[in-house]
Amino acid sequence: MECIFFTLKRDLKIYLFTLFLIYLFPKNHQIRMSISSFDDKILAVTAYFPLQKSKHLKKDYLAWINNLLRVFQGPLVIFTNHEGSAFLKLIKKQFCILTMFSDPFSIPCMKNLSNEYERQNKIDIEKKIHNKFMYAIWNSKICLVNEAKLLFPFFSFYMWIDIGSLREKHYYNISIPRGNLSDDLIALKFDILFACINNKINRFHDMTIDFIEGGFFICSNQGVDLFYSEFWRIHNFLLQKHIFVGKDQTLYNYLFFNSNYSIKILPLFASQNCNKWFGFYSFISSTNVCNLTFQLFTKKQFLETTKVKDPTNVFGFDYLL
Repeated sequence: MECIFFTLKRDLKIYLFTLFLIYLFPKNHQIRMSISSFDDKILAVTAYFPLQKSKHLKKDYLAWINNLLRVFQGPLVIFTNHEGSAFLKLIKKQFCILTMFSDPFSIPCMKNLSNEYERQNKIDIEKKIHNKFMYAIWNSKICLVNEAKLLFPFFSFYMWIDIGSLREKHYYNISIPRGNLSDDLIALKFDILFACINNKINRFHDMTIDFIEGGFFICSNQGVDLFYSEFWRIHNFLLQKHIFVGKDQTLYNYLFFNSNYSIKILPLFASQNCNKWFGFYSFISSTNVCNLTFQLFTKKQFLETTKVKDPTNVFGFDYLL
């Protein structure tokens, strides 16, 4: 473990927690502490596991990572391995870099899925550009958020952001997260906040459509546990039925339509000036560079606006509930 951050508001708790970590990892881990003025209610989580086969060139990916880390001002946990850590250390900013896992399949929730995900690739309609390591990274997002919460349980919200998602020039001069974001999140009263990139939905669509954004979500402290348990319940059920589970956003679709938790939707499909896949940066940044009007919906409100007549169990998945 290479850093622990703490704030003046919670310095005693975090200080004691840091002493515990030093006791737990006396030789193998270096712990650096810093006092910052960031909003201590939101912890961002991401991951970087370099792969031999990826959807993008390595040089592009490293440039995107640098883009994100350059503008990120709050507490951020990055799960990576030693190869990824070597690159991240070149960026002259202090984040919490955790090298707990050597590869995606060493993440606790992934340990027994390597062979199964190899078989999953055979039924993937995009198998030429995907592989089992990608599935493991995508599906481990909520696992890593959960790991971060176990290490740092004092935050009110936990936010996942794909580390390679800041690709557009619109966002090069932003600052994230904006100072009043946590106040807005508290007022929303939700367990899980998803970003939605498509409002063309009806009860006959399947779960593989591009609907819920995979690269960004926010959970309340309690919502992390709910998301984790529901995600894996759905994942394991579909796996037993030999249904493809390799893409995180597909499973998020299932979760949205079949969960009774308090879910809020951040609509991004109205984005005209920016790529809708990355429009969430306008919501969490200090400037709304895409000039979006953010009207967040409850699940019921959203389904009513899309004219889905039966907002409950839209896809006949009641045996999961």
